[in-house]
Amino acid sequence: MSAITRRVNRLLDSHSISEEDLREVVEQYEGELSIVNQKLGDAVDLVRRGLRSEAMAIIGSSPSLIDQANELSIPRLDELMELTELYDLPPISVVDTEAIEVLGDAMVELQSIDGLLKRQRKLVLARAPLVWRLRTLRAIAEADPTSPHWIDDIDAHEKARLKELSADVQQAVRSDDLAKLMLLKRELADTWQTAPPPSLQTAVNRHIHQLRLAGKQEDLIAAAAAIQESMDQFDEARTRQAAALYTTLRDEIVEQFGPSSVAAEAEVIASPGLEYVAELNAEQQRVAARHSAIAKLENTMDRSGVTVPQIESAYQKAITFDEPLPPELFNRYRATIDDLKTRGKRKFQLAVGAVAVATLLLIGFLVTWQIRRGYAEKVATVSGQLRRILDSGALDEASQFIEAVRRSQPKLVSDPKVAELVVLHQSMMQSEEDRAARFDQQISELEAIDDEALEPSTLSRLEEEATTDDEKLRVLKQRDRYARFVDGRRKNHTESLISALRETGDILPQHSQAQLAKFELDDLRSQAAKLNELTVSIKHSLADFPYASLSAKQEGDNQIQRIAALKTRMHEQEVLLIRSAKALEDLLAARSLSNLKSRMENYISELSVDRRSAGFRQTLDSAEFWETADLWNLHIRRVQEIFSKQFQRELISNATQSGGELSEVCVTPPFDIPASLRACIDQAERRQSILDQFERFLDQSLFSQIISVTQRGGQGERVYIYKNFYDSEREKFSIGENQPLLSRVEVVQTGDGAIEQETLSTPLVIELEPAASVVTLKAKWKAARADALADWDGEMLKWLANLCRREKLDSTIKEILLAQAIEKIMEGSAARDQFAKVHHALVARQADWEDWHRPAARSVRPTDLVVQKIMPALSALYQAHRDPRQEAKRLAHMRIRPVGIWDIVGGSKLSSPASTRVVHYWEPTESLGSGILMVVRRDSADPLKCRWIPFGTFESGQMKVTDSSIAMTAGEPIFLSSGTATPVAINLPSHQHSLVSVSP
Repeated sequence: MSAITRRVNRLLDSHSISEEDLREVVEQYEGELSIVNQKLGDAVDLVRRGLRSEAMAIIGSSPSLIDQANELSIPRLDELMELTELYDLPPISVVDTEAIEVLGDAMVELQSIDGLLKRQRKLVLARAPLVWRLRTLRAIAEADPTSPHWIDDIDAHEKARLKELSADVQQAVRSDDLAKLMLLKRELADTWQTAPPPSLQTAVNRHIHQLRLAGKQEDLIAAAAAIQESMDQFDEARTRQAAALYTTLRDEIVEQFGPSSVAAEAEVIASPGLEYVAELNAEQQRVAARHSAIAKLENTMDRSGVTVPQIESAYQKAITFDEPLPPELFNRYRATIDDLKTRGKRKFQLAVGAVAVATLLLIGFLVTWQIRRGYAEKVATVSGQLRRILDSGALDEASQFIEAVRRSQPKLVSDPKVAELVVLHQSMMQSEEDRAARFDQQISELEAIDDEALEPSTLSRLEEEATTDDEKLRVLKQRDRYARFVDGRRKNHTESLISALRETGDILPQHSQAQLAKFELDDLRSQAAKLNELTVSIKHSLADFPYASLSAKQEGDNQIQRIAALKTRMHEQEVLLIRSAKALEDLLAARSLSNLKSRMENYISELSVDRRSAGFRQTLDSAEFWETADLWNLHIRRVQEIFSKQFQRELISNATQSGGELSEVCVTPPFDIPASLRACIDQAERRQSILDQFERFLDQSLFSQIISVTQRGGQGERVYIYKNFYDSEREKFSIGENQPLLSRVEVVQTGDGAIEQETLSTPLVIELEPAASVVTLKAKWKAARADALADWDGEMLKWLANLCRREKLDSTIKEILLAQAIEKIMEGSAARDQFAKVHHALVARQADWEDWHRPAARSVRPTDLVVQKIMPALSALYQAHRDPRQEAKRLAHMRIRPVGIWDIVGGSKLSSPASTRVVHYWEPTESLGSGILMVVRRDSADPLKCRWIPFGTFESGQMKVTDSSIAMTAGEPIFLSSGTATPVAINLPSHQHSLVSVSP
């Protein structure tokens, strides 16, 4: 539980809660939660882009990002929300559980079987939700398909989860939680051993559809309200925007959910505004067309050589808009016509007459315009109302409306605008008649076929096509007919299957209650054959009745599993019967080194004269060293703990102690621990000292105390001042616009930090460099301390990369800091010589660093030396180095464990053919991993110590001998280890990243 979560619980438990305390706690919680949710979102974005490894780097570990998110999940969130509502505080955010699910899936897919097992144990200990544990179990089963145990675990978890699913679905439906419903939909779509009830999937899909539709409808009603509000405020621009949004939302609803899903309330609210916008658009188009016609008339009259018919054509187009021409243009038109007609002496008189005629015509056109305007309004009203009726799909109502208009105002029906809609109505009527006829034919064909020929997809399609109540009723009857058929078929199959299983179920108890220990080998095999026949019979019954209920099928599966368990018991008994024929049954039953030793000693004491006793005595000569495998396993585990627990001194001491104990009893260890790991342990104290020294150096460095000031708005010279001077004289640097100079500024004059007062030219550009870089680099240095002890070169190279990427840091100061850092880093590095070459290249420029403090132009661009030599050299070092922590993880492959004993008869030899070599394994060979087979024996040169001797490998369940010269002794323990000879142990991946790509 995080600190803020505990604080929230204490606040909720207190008797009196003030608004100040509540506000402070909520703000702190929101601050931490916003950071976690932001990181979760970034990681999910990387996962969706396919960059899962980068996402895992963001998640991290100890504690991971997901652990942090889980800690911020407040159990009493409802109480806290009620308090925030009471005090009128902003609502509280919640943890992004969907992102956690996505990242959990990505982690499961990236982890190995060991990682998955660790994750599962962690989920169990944390009592994580069943759905998380179930998903991890499925990944484990996929990664380890040879083990049947995972299937049983998955089955148990699925049954427990199925009991929760119904409640989860009901809760999500009741709360209208769309995000939770989407997670449940994805979970139900997974591969299940026991399929969830289809009703759950149907309920989830149906409610998701309803919630999405409801959300769209709410948005549509809001857009309609926005149209109405804009209309009330006479805001034409906002009305147009709201109408465009409404149209877009309505089209989306029609496309996704069908025309009937458009809310009638929204249509009623938006209708006046949409009509208004349509009228505005039509008016704009009319005005634009009229202006275009007038402009064309003017251009026509301006052309030379124009004829009277051309002008008359342009004029007729200009007056078709029920609005007279401007008087000046009309007069010009008449004058131009008259001028073209006369071209003679009566030009002046005709012009005067034209003016008179124009005046009369103007009056006539004005009267005509008024008449046409009234007629146009009637046409617009009739056509608009008819358009709305047709858009609503009410064809019968449209027919009545057209007949009413035809009777009352027949002239309007012949108008082109109305006539177009009448033709459209006729076309829609014909389409509806065709659809109805086609639907009637399809439903009639459906009614004529047998029940078993009904197809659910056909019924669903007809349900979508049905429009009238009669059509819907006919489809509903067929749906009911199909449902009755399905129910009857399921009932018949279920009854038949149960009857067949009842017969087999009566036979099973007879076999299970029999005392297998009393059976002879032939009788046991006969019983096993009968069980095989019974299994075949049950499987045939399951295949013959595929539509039986899940419970009936489950009973059949249960019987098969019971038979399989019974056959397993019979097989074990058969093995015991075979071994009982041998006098060495007790030895073969030993499954541990201690039991093997005691039973072998008993064998020797009871059968001392037996010829095998001599071989057993030779085997027992090395028995005191059998337990050195545990000592070796303890040692490598302690070495691993050093790397996993940040090089604690106690852990180093424990590993040293176990290593010393091992060397006292072993001539050499079974395997060599990698030199890189030994070097990390040996140099841990030295590296800790280097880290402390350089951290103190950064604290005391002059660069951590100064900042840069660039004169003349960044175009002048750059100087350095102390940050504490800037902080104390902050008001001094608040320069007015008319102040060209700033006097008495303490400027650094020497490399050791001496200052003098100078006058600077304004405006000043102040950057907190290099002090900010040193503070940041020190924080990163401090953060990398624990990891640096385990991977010195890798972490130090990352730190140097951060230094190289400081974009605002002066290039010369960057070189100085690089040289100083590398000088310290290479003291604890395994690549000291390579670091020394980089350091030598930097120190060669030492003469150019002496005047770093002198006023000069601002230069933050990396020098050619850094770009061309230093960064490529450091990048090459990073690519070549191997992370010791990866090698430490692989120490587990060196673990040694006993897996069986050599042939107790003593007649088998390593040099004999593979078919005659006998090893009695203590577990199924298919469950054993590949590795090295070894024995441990007393060393001939130093009898007080032992020596581990490899003699072969184990691959794909088979032993392959590599040294057949070894003489094996009867009953000698066989040990197995992945060791260093397997690819996983020796092919350690080197880093493939360049220095510039390393994350800070």
